[in-house]
Amino acid sequence: MSIQLVSSFVPSPSTIRGQTTHLYADQKSNRIVFPSGKNIIIRDLDNPSSTIVYSGHSQQTTVASFSPSGYYVASGDIAGNVRIWDTVGEEHILKSTFRPLSGPIRDLQWDSDNQRILAVGEGKEKFGQIFTFDSGNSVGTIDGHSKTINGCSIRQKRPFRAATCSDDFTVVFFQGAPYKFVKSIRDHTSFVNDVKFSPDGAYFIFLYDGVSGDLICQLSDKDSCHKGTIYAVSWSPESDHFMTSSADKTFFYFYLKQHIKYFHNILLYSSSQGPTVVTGKNLKSQVNCLSFNGAGNLLIGTNDDSISVVDVLKSEIIKAIKLGGAPRNMALLKPSNSTIACLSNHTVVLVLETGLIVNFELKGEPTYVAAHPSLSEIAVGYDDNSVKIFEIQGLPLSSNIKGTGNSTDVSIKSTGITLTEKCIVSSHIRSITCLSYSPDGKFLASGDQSGKIYISNSSTGETTIKNFVSHSAMIKALSWFPDSIKLVSGSLDSNVIVWNISKTLDSKVMKLAHPGGVVAVAVVSESEFVSCGSDSVIKKYILA
Repeated sequence: MSIQLVSSFVPSPSTIRGQTTHLYADQKSNRIVFPSGKNIIIRDLDNPSSTIVYSGHSQQTTVASFSPSGYYVASGDIAGNVRIWDTVGEEHILKSTFRPLSGPIRDLQWDSDNQRILAVGEGKEKFGQIFTFDSGNSVGTIDGHSKTINGCSIRQKRPFRAATCSDDFTVVFFQGAPYKFVKSIRDHTSFVNDVKFSPDGAYFIFLYDGVSGDLICQLSDKDSCHKGTIYAVSWSPESDHFMTSSADKTFFYFYLKQHIKYFHNILLYSSSQGPTVVTGKNLKSQVNCLSFNGAGNLLIGTNDDSISVVDVLKSEIIKAIKLGGAPRNMALLKPSNSTIACLSNHTVVLVLETGLIVNFELKGEPTYVAAHPSLSEIAVGYDDNSVKIFEIQGLPLSSNIKGTGNSTDVSIKSTGITLTEKCIVSSHIRSITCLSYSPDGKFLASGDQSGKIYISNSSTGETTIKNFVSHSAMIKALSWFPDSIKLVSGSLDSNVIVWNISKTLDSKVMKLAHPGGVVAVAVVSESEFVSCGSDSVIKKYILA
């Protein structure tokens, strides 16, 4: 004879007057986890009678949080203990246990690698600690607060960031890993109870920029303001709206686009005249990429699935070309003055000089596209770590196809333009983030998410140089010098590096060129190049 548990009817979360009780969910299994007495409860939202009761704590529990994988839960109690245990199976095996604080744990957060846990709350010497979930080794210092930390959040994308909020009226912003203090934000005038990064990592609330920590806007107009203490905030999975809960017994729902106003301006810089603002029809969305075409026009790719064409001499937007997705980057095909754009929906788009477009559907998700300097050939990077080189056949001169300039789709069959795979570069182990052909067309430089840069033969796809590995984060930009020997790179690690393919160990590093990350580099002469970054600064360099 045996006894088998059939079901459990569990209590509601434990609460303390005037204090936030954090609730966390696992979207994969549609379950929530919360503290109740000395237990931790996992409840299935689809089947509320299906519950898990974890009774491993000997003290009153205070918070619990799922790992991003959903396989583990970290839970804390009033004695400062944190237990990490398995959610799979019936035994809920204890993985590890630590005591990061001497007082109650108020909040727990995992990073997206399922490796690090941030624990905050009360203590005598410190109010927070971040550590590895298996060994408990410290991976940074959580400081900057003078009172109890009520909540914390870790950005779930690289570069990693963290934020904590406290009874000392402040929010502290950290960068990692290892995590270190960046700034103390003092925009609040009372106790701060909760802080959350959006799932896409772009923002955290009140609203701040998710990478730099800079204030974007404050949500405090009379129609969207609680009448009592705000205890908690939660983002939607799409990062476009969030909800808040308050002591005034209300929930408020915020739609992000109604509260954030962007200024989508384009400035054309001249060394003799300075900046000129582009006029005409205003851009309606965030700018993703820029490219010049052979006719001297500037093409601007934006998040509203379009390319705007700017007459540089007039500093005026003359038309907009609608695409089937948001362009990630663009490159010029010089033989035909056409532009090739990489979209986010398994597609690359050929935009002819007339404004007519040709769509090419790909097997895989493209991440970047580059054009050969003299041939009708393109290289496409993919999120499966590969680079494929294609020949574009049947590409006519722009004068051979007449168009109105509107966003009219042209089928591949009707134009006779085809895309034929030539070779594959398969050396990378992370998804491709940047590509660039050398000016002589012999080499293709490719960068990936891990910070590695490979140089390959553009005719065969064979990788010839693999030791350009000095960057420690995603490669964001690559640009060759006219001699086809030197190459400049920019990365999210904030550094700019000039490489030499004939002397692979002879590299020049500009450290911390742009705090927060480099987003673009461009060579302008045999000895000059420029860079820009998340710090909104454009810098010009010369090789001496």
